[in-house]
Amino acid sequence: MMEQVKLSTIRLKVREAFKKSDDEVAALLDRQIEDFGKPTKQNLAEIETLRLLRDALLKEVTQSVTKSKKRKVAAVKKLRL
Repeated sequence: MMEQVKLSTIRLKVREAFKKSDDEVAALLDRQIEDFGKPTKQNLAEIETLRLLRDALLKEVTQSVTKSKKRKVAAVKKLRL
């Protein structure tokens, strides 16, 4: 039985395994998805797993950019007061 692991821990382990930037990992996952071609019953699970990994990675990147922008806006507002 597998133990429960946080998604952030999985992302970190994936990045460490690839030793590449987020964009490079996303491109690699996209290429692997494209290599499967049209989804069939045999490869549907593999394709879905790769899509979920890619989407989770992109979601985290987008969230971290949004958070940093919010912090910058808050800092600018404090300076104006």
